[in-house]
Amino acid sequence: MKRYILVLILLMSAFGVLSAAPLPPAQVTITLATKVPEFLSHGFLLEGTDVIESSINVGDAFTDTGAQFTYSVRTNISSQLTITAEVTPFLNSSADEISVKNIFVRQAGVEAVEAPAKVTGPGSSGNTYELFTFTPSIPGMAIYSYELRVVADQDELAAAPTGEYVSTVSIGIRPEN
Repeated sequence: MKRYILVLILLMSAFGVLSAAPLPPAQVTITLATKVPEFLSHGFLLEGTDVIESSINVGDAFTDTGAQFTYSVRTNISSQLTITAEVTPFLNSSADEISVKNIFVRQAGVEAVEAPAKVTGPGSSGNTYELFTFTPSIPGMAIYSYELRVVADQDELAAAPTGEYVSTVSIGIRPEN
């Protein structure tokens, strides 16, 4: 009988320890919260790709149709943006100058009419232009591309001395709030 009592005491103490342990919850949860940051980059789109470079060289800028290149903005914001440029005259090593006569802009990839950029005044090293204003309309990340054409003054070109001439186009973005 002592054995039965001893076994019963052992069983009761083991059962008491097991029943005293808390049961794990059936389900646990975590809340994850984050934010999609605003992103904006711009530059010159390499032909046939979606690669945007911050600097490119365009040769043969003195054709009567001018130097043509594609400018792009990659962004996920939806605020209105104004794209501006400062364009230096074409200069050679002897400081001979050929003026930029016009800059033309049209949206790439669509049947759009080419329009002249608006001259907004003199800059630190050339004329400043308002190229275009747009509001990104595609939700999420998207690329917006525009074809730009810089045309040299053909009358000044005809009278210019021979040599290599360079003009610089510096493009900036101004958000409109």
